[in-house]
Amino acid sequence: MANIDYMIEICLKETLSKDVCPICYCIKTEFKQYLRWFKVEGYKEPSTLKTIQKEGFICQKHKEELTDLGEKLNNTFEFLLYWDVKLLSKNIKTLKKQAKNLSCKFCEEEKRIEIIGVIEFAKLIQNEKNLKIYLDSDALICKKHLILSLEKIKSGRIATALVDKSLKRLKELLVDFDDYFSSLDHTSDKKHKQDTFTKAIKFY
Repeated sequence: MANIDYMIEICLKETLSKDVCPICYCIKTEFKQYLRWFKVEGYKEPSTLKTIQKEGFICQKHKEELTDLGEKLNNTFEFLLYWDVKLLSKNIKTLKKQAKNLSCKFCEEEKRIEIIGVIEFAKLIQNEKNLKIYLDSDALICKKHLILSLEKIKSGRIATALVDKSLKRLKELLVDFDDYFSSLDHTSDKKHKQDTFTKAIKFY
């Protein structure tokens, strides 16, 4: 697989001016690449499968994303079952110890990509050219990634610029919500700005 840090950096540069949260967009894009790799090679790769087995389970969301592999999954689950038979053959006390560390390998991969995405965005935005592109664009990082990015950004000026952009957008949306609710008055001929929620939801 290609160097993930580099791929995310390129993705972020390309999305700094798009009407999305650049970090969310690049997490989704990079995870799709990981799933493509898994469906071509990872589904039968022993070290990957052993990690899945050790993590403990596959969540419902990611089980559904894997089903299009069809009979290739026989390779995956024959391996997992072999090792889980060994696990379940151990005493109950040993099994109970697994409870503290249960996770989905695919969720963990998404988290890993997210951490890299935040770090790379924080690096990228400290370049004046990139900062200007972002500030002048329709892009807006979501609340979660704004807060996580602020933790990584040392420059108070840049941190303030990011927050100010978000504040400006949120205040504009509040005006749009006011227009919408005012238009619900029985004296109004039609509703206004009824799609405002589609813009607001992106921040969350």
